[in-house]
Amino acid sequence: MLGILLVALQFWPPRPKLPRSKQWQQLAHPQTLIDDRPVAFGTYAPQNFDGAFRGQLPVEKALQLSLNIPVILLMEEIGPAHLIDVMNRAGANPKLPGDGPAGLAIALGGLGVTLSDMVQLYAMLPNGGRARPLHWQRDDVQPQGAQVLSPVSAWQVSD
Repeated sequence: MLGILLVALQFWPPRPKLPRSKQWQQLAHPQTLIDDRPVAFGTYAPQNFDGAFRGQLPVEKALQLSLNIPVILLMEEIGPAHLIDVMNRAGANPKLPGDGPAGLAIALGGLGVTLSDMVQLYAMLPNGGRARPLHWQRDDVQPQGAQVLSPVSAWQVSD
């Protein structure tokens, strides 16, 4: 799921204070080619589950194959703090291990999320990128959620 969210974030401006031109920069599209190659970030050297590398392939195919390295490369572009911010705006409450800042590994699940968090994150996609707060009883009033992803991003990831 976090990989899917990462791709969706490529289409939506980050919340942190960045120059306006950077906020709207589109980094990837489902058909954008991305490298699946050996990479290292200091001592962190992510691997794919099968240890193989596939070279250039579309982002969409990388997600379908559950490849780790392309997702890490996207995370490097948007930054772990941005992913955490988006998850929080969507109503999730991710838990980081330890006291340090979020690292690139959070793109691969290196943080704690509950089943409720995952449901809320997935619920944004068919809801046009708008957060969908969970309600537990039929007559609960459901508040309008924040627009977390652009409708186009949600559609492209869902398609």
